[in-house]
Amino acid sequence: MKDSDREKVSSAIPSGLCIAKGVIPIPYFGMITSAEACTISINPSKREFLDNHETILQGNRRRLPSRKDFQVMDSERLSAADAKAYLQGCGSYFQRNPYRAWFDKYEKFINVFGYSYYAGTAVHIDIVQWATNPLWSGLQQKVRIALIEKDSIYFRKQLDRRFKIIFLNGQTVMNYVAKLIEIKDRVDNRIQFRGRNIMTMYGKYNEGTIVGWSPYLQSQSVGGYENIKRLARLLIRHQI
Repeated sequence: MKDSDREKVSSAIPSGLCIAKGVIPIPYFGMITSAEACTISINPSKREFLDNHETILQGNRRRLPSRKDFQVMDSERLSAADAKAYLQGCGSYFQRNPYRAWFDKYEKFINVFGYSYYAGTAVHIDIVQWATNPLWSGLQQKVRIALIEKDSIYFRKQLDRRFKIIFLNGQTVMNYVAKLIEIKDRVDNRIQFRGRNIMTMYGKYNEGTIVGWSPYLQSQSVGGYENIKRLARLLIRHQI
């Protein structure tokens, strides 16, 4: 566990940024110390902590500890012991009750490249580590900008762990990441997928490979698992 990880998760919830009540920032999903691959999206879902009725998940339904579990108010910081326990929960996320409706699509995709969250060879991180309410798509642009500015330094520190390959899920993620880090030897391509043109990105960062694609894996436009695996094979075939 890095000091930056402990400091991040210890944070009180900042006001005015539409962060869901009772949540704790998520620095990573899975075993970051063993991961060779890193998947990236924008920010965690509030469903990591809350059910459809906005109630904190408890018992077997719980995915990660919440502030309620630690008896910490939104305006308070976590103790060092609580931060350590929480980070252990982030590391064992895929051995507990992962949000399969979202992660299993990414899992099927990275399996084609030879990686897996469940085997500990891949980890997921987000550009913004806070779960928001409403979701990212429902936030005002000024709030999105403020969240990215607040979390971007920590995000870049996560990528300094030097992964062999970094996956960028969707055009929005590709755009954000390209602004936050220097992607070397970048090549953008247009390829055919499901009868339409999509954009792909290949490049290098910290000696690792970056692979990005414009359709969001969890969207209906991509389709089911077979289409997800087909997209992964297309990206391997067209990779420079």
